[in-house]
Amino acid sequence: TNYKTGFVSKVWPAGWGGGFKTVPETVKELGHENRTLDIFKIDCEGCEWTTYMDWIGLGARQILVENHGVPMPDGKRTSMWFEKALNISAYYDEYKKHGYALFNRDFHGRAVDLA
Repeated sequence: TNYKTGFVSKVWPAGWGGGFKTVPETVKELGHENRTLDIFKIDCEGCEWTTYMDWIGLGARQILVENHGVPMPDGKRTSMWFEKALNISAYYDEYKKHGYALFNRDFHGRAVDLA
């Protein structure tokens, strides 16, 4: 099922356009708590960098994510979506920590699809 929603993050703390929720709030509202998620797909136009700690531990069997821009450790802005520094290694280490392995990537424009 495809749920079109927005997530609150450090990028847009109040949400962009209003009505945004955290990933755990969304999971609860949809009644997916304590259920197996076969696939978790996220394409949130930049919020993946600030919300990943909310969804990477959901226990989904497979995660599909479209990464937009790359936050740089020196704080250099590389994307219109993200303005704060982020340790990219920590982002990818979380996948390994939760038992995920990268098996596909597709570069296009300003984004990279990962599976």
